[in-house]
Amino acid sequence: MGGARAPEARRAGQRDRHRAPRGPPVGGEQRGHEPQREKEPEQLIDAVNEELTTVNQELKIKIEELASTNNDFRNFINSTDIGTVFLDRAFHVKFSTRRAQDIFNLSPSDAGRRLSDITSSLAYDRLPDDLREVLARLQTVEREVQTRDGRWYLMRILPYRSEDDRIEGVVVTFLDISSRREAERQIDRKST
Repeated sequence: MGGARAPEARRAGQRDRHRAPRGPPVGGEQRGHEPQREKEPEQLIDAVNEELTTVNQELKIKIEELASTNNDFRNFINSTDIGTVFLDRAFHVKFSTRRAQDIFNLSPSDAGRRLSDITSSLAYDRLPDDLREVLARLQTVEREVQTRDGRWYLMRILPYRSEDDRIEGVVVTFLDISSRREAERQIDRKST
């Protein structure tokens, strides 16, 4: 009987050699408890979700602050009753006020177009030269200019400075001075 059992015992030993070794549980796990490795990804996902929620809340607050500042800016610009056109360094329109439409044939869809491609009522043809001069010298240019319909404007062109003091274009403003010019004309007429 001893001889018959030997091949069987050898086969059982061979089977055991092909099985995975049974050591202690990984990470101190015990049978019947949730494995630690399964908890780690869940905790990581929870931590990432919490961080994303915090970042999203911070971004939402920043967007609300920016929207409020943008509304303040637009209301301020529109309340000044000054025609204003913001141009980039290549003299493409970035933004303009409603009063700028008194001088230029502007619409909201003109953002990105060159100012020279937009018709104006100015009876002044040196505007492109003035724009280039302001960019070159970084000094304000101020002139009294007239439109073809006889209105007078104080035109100011100044460098557009970014928050970190980089020159990113020019700002052109037009203040209607027609009533002042008319008063000066009346005074001149009375004095002669």
